[in-house]
Amino acid sequence: DFVDNYVEWPPGSGMHISDYPPYERAQKYYEFLDWFFSQYNAVLEPAHYSLWWDNVIFYREIEGAENLVVAYTVERAIRVAMEHGAGLLVMGEHGYREWWWAGSPVASAEDTTVVDRMNALLELVGADLRMGRTPIPGEWEGDWAYMVNVTKDWMVDHPITRGVSHFTMAAFELAGFMTIYENHTFVFVGTPAGVNDTLIESPHPYPPNAHLVYVLRHPGAYKIRLHFYRWELEPNYVDAIYIYDENWTLIDWFNPDHHGASGSDLWTEWVPGETVYIVLTSDSIHDGSWGFRIDMYEWCVADGAYPIAYALNPYTEMIKPVIAVDDVLPDYPEAAVVVIGDHQQFSNYFFSHWIPVRFETGLEYCRWDIPDLAVALLVYATGFWHRVAGGEDSWRDWVVNNMTLVEQFIAACEDLGIDVSAARAKLDMAEAELEAGDSLLEELGCVGAPEAWEHYVKALQYIKEAFDLAVDAAHDTATSLKSEYEAKHDDVVASIDEIAAAGIDVSAAYDYLADSERKKSEGDRFLEAFDPEKPETAVALLNATKCYREALDLLDAAKEAAKSAARDEAEAWIEEAEAKLSEAKALRLAPADKIEAAEAALSEARSAFDAEDYLTAIDKAKEAYDLAKDAIKIAHEREEEEARRWTYIYIGAGAVAAIVVVAGLALWLRRRA
Repeated sequence: DFVDNYVEWPPGSGMHISDYPPYERAQKYYEFLDWFFSQYNAVLEPAHYSLWWDNVIFYREIEGAENLVVAYTVERAIRVAMEHGAGLLVMGEHGYREWWWAGSPVASAEDTTVVDRMNALLELVGADLRMGRTPIPGEWEGDWAYMVNVTKDWMVDHPITRGVSHFTMAAFELAGFMTIYENHTFVFVGTPAGVNDTLIESPHPYPPNAHLVYVLRHPGAYKIRLHFYRWELEPNYVDAIYIYDENWTLIDWFNPDHHGASGSDLWTEWVPGETVYIVLTSDSIHDGSWGFRIDMYEWCVADGAYPIAYALNPYTEMIKPVIAVDDVLPDYPEAAVVVIGDHQQFSNYFFSHWIPVRFETGLEYCRWDIPDLAVALLVYATGFWHRVAGGEDSWRDWVVNNMTLVEQFIAACEDLGIDVSAARAKLDMAEAELEAGDSLLEELGCVGAPEAWEHYVKALQYIKEAFDLAVDAAHDTATSLKSEYEAKHDDVVASIDEIAAAGIDVSAAYDYLADSERKKSEGDRFLEAFDPEKPETAVALLNATKCYREALDLLDAAKEAAKSAARDEAEAWIEEAEAKLSEAKALRLAPADKIEAAEAALSEARSAFDAEDYLTAIDKAKEAYDLAKDAIKIAHEREEEEARRWTYIYIGAGAVAAIVVVAGLALWLRRRA
């Protein structure tokens, strides 16, 4: 009734599923249920609640349409969830349990259905993981791990196990006075990919003092196992067959205590890697034993699958995985599968912190240290680990990328002389949060992911605040520079025009002025391009700031060029006035008042020059020059007048002298006569 009459589908349409025509209604059911299961973060599959995939979890007969039903299956729900990134957490069991009453066993039972269903689910999603083992190709059965305590030494450094100190695989329940023990299941890593015929055999019989080495390789295999058609050895401990991996680690062997001195039709343990070494040894005394023949081998692949925690198999004395992960699912690229060989330990945690575990030596109490493992498994299976720290598009990736961009923006602001000290302080706080989150992940892995995520969220908040502060500072700087330019521009233009009006060449100043106006217009365009609602446009503020600074520099250069031209002109006029005044002073008849006036004007010109009032300096220098020039002119006129007067005196004096001479001569002649 809820789905039919209360669910609005699609959201915002105002329509309930029951409002649609029959055939369309069936489609809407599937659309809604697909959306519903797409919201799942994980599919949890505990062994006791395993379902067959054709089980229907939602069923409707569509009224008004004959033979039309909606049957939504478990398989479809799982596929939809995993297609949208939900992980799969499988918690299995061996299927064997014992019932004890008052300390004595009263019954036992074994059910392979659980193993079959777990493996059917793993096969369904394409995981290269299985529960239990394959005694012969194509058949699976539980491979029990009995009451083990998994410590750090048995774990791989992985985000799931990094923050887990140890955990106890001990299924134990109390029902009144009844104690129930369960076995647990090892995890098989890999998917059997094929059985190939081969022929590897020893001489028949094999020789004494033998050390015969045979090699089998299958490129690309994740692991390989051999099928012994027959073997026969002397019943001693020197004559033996050894199976090694590619690193010469002993994996399996044949002697009287292990597999027996003779036998047939036996599969070895799985050998990791793509290479297997088979070694036959014998002593010096030989009774003609037949040797061995290997007639086939099986190999498997494990694309993205790997174990992360191990336990000891007491029968084979080999360690096997109890937790494994598959990160590569061809049909579900954003999902991952995590398999743990026991489901009961999580419920057991709620009964007691110390659990009685039955070992071969008797009943012992083991610490039940499971909360961190439970958190880690869920964090990884739900994909939360990958969203927090799993590379591209993770929260950590967002922090690092955004911090890098904001750091570059702040550094660019600092290069432009923008005061972004407040933004820098916020960015330092973001970096501290990033380091705190990284430390948690490094130490605790998935267990620390929730707390690390909180640090990353704070880091992103600080980064945003740092960016906003830097943007505000850049905007304030750009607008301030624009106002400064506009306030100075008209005064500079007036100054240049005034100097130009004085007849001074200020073409260089006008060139600078034109360049500054172009730069200012460019800055205006950048400033207009900035949109506070679009962070990517913040860089326009830096360009605007740079343009306005250049425009102001060019405006100053224009003013300085005009000023320099006026200064040069004033200096030249002062020099000419000084030279002219010196020339005037050198003349004896130069009028003193003119000289004094010229000196006063020249002094004013020098004072104006020192005060950088160059136009006044030019005017006063010109005035001094003109006064000195007038003085020179007057002096020359006086000299000419004086010269004329002396000429008259010289002429008059000459005439008198001539009369005297003539008169004297006349007297002398008269006396002679």
